[in-house]
Amino acid sequence: MNYGKKHVIAVAVCAVEALVYACIGAMLGWKGAGGIIPMMILMAVWGATWTGITKADTESATRESDNKDETPGKREAT
Repeated sequence: MNYGKKHVIAVAVCAVEALVYACIGAMLGWKGAGGIIPMMILMAVWGATWTGITKADTESATRESDNKDETPGKREAT
């Protein structure tokens, strides 16, 4: 997937998470976004979401290219 598409998807998912957070806060009657602890949890969720979406395919592609460099049957001398 293209990097631009990944970032657009990540922003959209984070926006949906913010909307869900706001709805939960409204239902619970939170003032000031619920305080520091709920905001820290939201930031952690955003960070995990962003990392998970933007880094998912690049790590697997790197591992596949590393595995292709090794020729079967050859071992390093110890």
